[in-house]
Amino acid sequence: MFNALVSNRARGVRIHTNSWHDDTNGPTPDGAALYNQTAADVDTFTFNNQDHLVLGSMGNNNEEQGPPGTAKNAIGVNASLRDPNEGTVGDGNPGPTADGRRKPDIVTPGCSITSAIVSTACAVQPWPPSPTVCATSWATPAAAATTALIRQYYTEGWHPTGTARPQNAITPTGALLKATLLNATLDMAGEAGYPSVTEGWGMARLNNTLFFPGSPRRLRAWQVRNADGLATGEFQAFTVEVASATEPLKVTLAWSDAPGTSGAANPVVNNLDLTVVAPNSTTFRGNVFAGGQSSAGGVPDALNNVEQVLVSAPAVGLWTIRVGATAVNVGAPGQGFAVVATARMSAPAIQIPGGVNLAATCLGSASLADLNVCNTGSADLMVSGIASSNAQFSVQTPSSGYPVKIAPNACFPFKVSFAPTAEGPQTATLSVSSNDPETPVVAVAANATGTQKDIRVTGSTAFGVVSAWSPGIRTLAVCNIGSCPLAVSGATINCLDFSLVANPLPATLASSACVDLAVEFTPTLPGPKICQLHITSNDPDTPIVTRTLSARTPPAVSVHAGLVDAHGPFGNVAGTGSSIDFDFVNPVGPKLAWDLRLGRSRFDGTAGQPDTKVWRFGANAKYTFNPAGPLRLFVNGGPNLYHFDPGSVEGGFNVGIGLNLPAGKRFSFEATYNYNRAITASPDLPFSQFMLGLLVSF
Repeated sequence: MFNALVSNRARGVRIHTNSWHDDTNGPTPDGAALYNQTAADVDTFTFNNQDHLVLGSMGNNNEEQGPPGTAKNAIGVNASLRDPNEGTVGDGNPGPTADGRRKPDIVTPGCSITSAIVSTACAVQPWPPSPTVCATSWATPAAAATTALIRQYYTEGWHPTGTARPQNAITPTGALLKATLLNATLDMAGEAGYPSVTEGWGMARLNNTLFFPGSPRRLRAWQVRNADGLATGEFQAFTVEVASATEPLKVTLAWSDAPGTSGAANPVVNNLDLTVVAPNSTTFRGNVFAGGQSSAGGVPDALNNVEQVLVSAPAVGLWTIRVGATAVNVGAPGQGFAVVATARMSAPAIQIPGGVNLAATCLGSASLADLNVCNTGSADLMVSGIASSNAQFSVQTPSSGYPVKIAPNACFPFKVSFAPTAEGPQTATLSVSSNDPETPVVAVAANATGTQKDIRVTGSTAFGVVSAWSPGIRTLAVCNIGSCPLAVSGATINCLDFSLVANPLPATLASSACVDLAVEFTPTLPGPKICQLHITSNDPDTPIVTRTLSARTPPAVSVHAGLVDAHGPFGNVAGTGSSIDFDFVNPVGPKLAWDLRLGRSRFDGTAGQPDTKVWRFGANAKYTFNPAGPLRLFVNGGPNLYHFDPGSVEGGFNVGIGLNLPAGKRFSFEATYNYNRAITASPDLPFSQFMLGLLVSF
């Protein structure tokens, strides 16, 4: 049997009809059906293939019941007489099975059937010709066809609204098909007792269960697959709101049990139990019947994997349906199930007016907005949760937790929080889950914008040439071009020549606000200056803004005067004398400078020689060893042109050493010694200078 079911599955079959049965007791008529390998194969297949349902005939009169219809997960079918006598069983065998389970499950027409004639295109005829001949083999396909209509109802999305909606389409499990079919049954007037050993749960009437617009009864159906099924001790609860006692409340539980062992005296593996609680707390257990309907109290059914509660005149109000796992010995990983309920029900109707638009929100903070969920129906709306597709959006759990009950014609303001982690427009879909049978999940659009603080520092930091006589000032604008408050904590400069002379920091800047930061350059040493200005804030993208400050000092002029002394051959005609130099000094760094010198020296003649005057013009490099010291040592040197009078123009050089004594930032005094030598003369003409001078910086 198992291989046949697997083969049919490969052909796309989901409903397996079998107009035959095993004789588990041999030729003994009316023997109670045993749980054999065929039954175990059916239960193995349907437990592991949850979307499948197997039906089997219960044998003709004076035969016996047998698998596959007597398997736990299968539907066993007896045959009823033809209309108008369909309230009477026409063919089949009574139950229960040898282990005490209820079989048959259902009765469908199987007498005087009109069907197609084999090997013809469209011809039909009554079969058999006698109107009193019946067979469960004919009733079983009718039950399978009825089940196929149920499957179509679910796969096309007719549940729960009664109209086909693709978004509501589901793939029903075999347990859901079975529960729906057996919930659609009616007590057969021609059979004693209900439920009974001959009619099971009665004859099928789909209009008793399947809901369409105008139907007096609504249908609520839930299915739970094994992957989400129950473990021992667990339960799930569902609710229905009964609006009127004019229609019965009928609840059916079915599950596809794990297979028992062939030959087992009791093949039950997993035991679930159905409990239905009325608004006044009266408790009804599954399969506890008296007088054709459920009676309160009783003992849980430990044998059958179909349990039903039927209340002919149910009290108006909220009824609770509870499915409990008394024992789950084999799960995958749990035991799945299906529950079907029908009654004249009040129904909630969820309405959410529009989407949720939140204000622009700063990163690192959150904003709130109301999501008003309203109930325009006639029963309490139970909102079980609200999920968000974007983690930046969340719905605060109400103080009382979920579910949230919303009475008819009332609304509840859920709080939507937006805590952005990214800038720019953000969207989310909020999925509101409730017990609205027509729209169990409503998608709501949420929109917001993530904003950020954003620091900008503008203004030139290039001071150019700045004199110590007039310090340079540059004003920088520190601005917040973002949408969130910006906390600017401070500004620092890491060198001496630059300083903050107007510092409003720390400060908190609103959007589009600015403060001015004034930086002064007062040179302490000559030359170009480079320095870093650091501005710190809570801008997450640029917590430290660094700007480069640049400036340089202008040239200086100096005048030096002192004595000169001729040497060597030059000393034969010239002695000592006086000297004066004018220098133009251009610093290229704290230690290095170059200068242009123009000087005149006058030497006294010796031994009757006339006085000698020497004009000098030269370019010198000057290097200061300790530019920041209180007394600075420097050396200098470079090429010179000399004009001797009397004499000629000669080329040469000078080298020197000196001391510089600063007197403030603008003045300094110098004492220098320079050795000069005209090397183009023949012979060379050397002389020395000993001078004091004053250097003035611009």
